[in-house]
Amino acid sequence: MVMDFIIDDFLWSFSKIDTFQRCPLCFYFQYIKCFPSIEGCFGQYGSLIHDCLEKYALGELAEYELLSYYKDNYNKFVTESFPPNAYVDLGEKYYNQGYDYFESFDGYDDRKILAVEQEYKFKIGDYNFTGVIDLECPNEIIDTKTKAEQHLTRLTKKHEPKENYIQMLDGRYIHKDNWKQLYMYSIPFKNKYGKYPNLLSLNMARVKDWYTVKFDEKLFKEAEQWAINKITEIYNCEKFIRGNDTSDFWCEFVCSQRLNCKYSNSYLGVVE
Repeated sequence: MVMDFIIDDFLWSFSKIDTFQRCPLCFYFQYIKCFPSIEGCFGQYGSLIHDCLEKYALGELAEYELLSYYKDNYNKFVTESFPPNAYVDLGEKYYNQGYDYFESFDGYDDRKILAVEQEYKFKIGDYNFTGVIDLECPNEIIDTKTKAEQHLTRLTKKHEPKENYIQMLDGRYIHKDNWKQLYMYSIPFKNKYGKYPNLLSLNMARVKDWYTVKFDEKLFKEAEQWAINKITEIYNCEKFIRGNDTSDFWCEFVCSQRLNCKYSNSYLGVVE
């Protein structure tokens, strides 16, 4: 294809592939055409939470200083407005959830932190990748998320096939797709420490919850193959279209290419 020479030079990442899976058109604008992107309130909020936790993990902020830092820097980080909602003020909700999180923050349960926000280069198959690991512990990788709760109810007949869910250490169940990123990051972890992590954890800051699973070789291989298959799909893609499961909300308030896309009400009509 004509675009192969562009894709050949890619340094791949989980976010690149995840963008394509959600919306090929967004991927095309962002990474093929390299149109300017914009950050929304949700991304800005996530950047603030990560900044607070990074400074804590590096010893630049003590536990008792986190809340003040969060309050003092909220408006510096979160400059975009939250979307309107008929039932709740989302801006107030997000702010209060961050406030509650740092007000009761008590560290990482005596975990030994080996590295913080380290960027790595690694390979999956024949492809070059990059990724940033939020926290590295002797036997664990931790990633902080500011999205809401995921699939955490116990398995019932209403759920999709049982094989898509895995059990966490606390007995709850979660969809296995939520762990692809950390399984991919297990590669540079092994390159550095000589072994895969025993545990993969998501620090769900907004809901003050932890999701932890044991490292599973089968799921690790699935994540590797998923990445390779998606890259093959990108190479073979003849037309980058709007994602089938992309919501109007995502197009309007989350997508970094919403100013460049006709499917968003924010479209400026400048590019096609």
